[in-house]
Amino acid sequence: MSTEEGTNNLPSGWKRGISRTLNRPYYYHPDSKHTQWHYPTPAEAADPIGTKTKMRKERQQHTTKRFKTTAASSSSSSSLPSVAIIVPYRDLHASQNRAKHLSKFIPYMKQYLSNLVTNHQLQDYHIYIIEQSNDQRKFNRGKLLNIGFDYALKRSTKHPPKHT
Repeated sequence: MSTEEGTNNLPSGWKRGISRTLNRPYYYHPDSKHTQWHYPTPAEAADPIGTKTKMRKERQQHTTKRFKTTAASSSSSSSLPSVAIIVPYRDLHASQNRAKHLSKFIPYMKQYLSNLVTNHQLQDYHIYIIEQSNDQRKFNRGKLLNIGFDYALKRSTKHPPKHT
């Protein structure tokens, strides 16, 4: 961190915090409720509310553009995309409580994705839980994702999955 980015030299109204999960600094402007990872530029310091609005618009445009690209590249007769969610899974340690996590994840995702189907934003979806047995080996997320992709590909001839 350079001297100009020191905690005492922050632009007026800005504060610095440390992310508990990533253990890295972030900067926030309490009045505008704007948070960002990088030190505020002079333009951001002068207009934090405008910066927050601009970033929100850019994020929405990026999401809309990405959704349109995915929908347009769909090879089916419908212009709506299909989604396959592949969940690598293994529940060895009782303290990790993976089964409880899964029991909350599945109903939430089903409700969320069903709403997208109902609102005509998604054609259909599939959730694949790929479990690694207790084979005394390290958890191999990559291998489980590959297995899940192959399984989804075999099961879905109408809407073959695409990696995005």
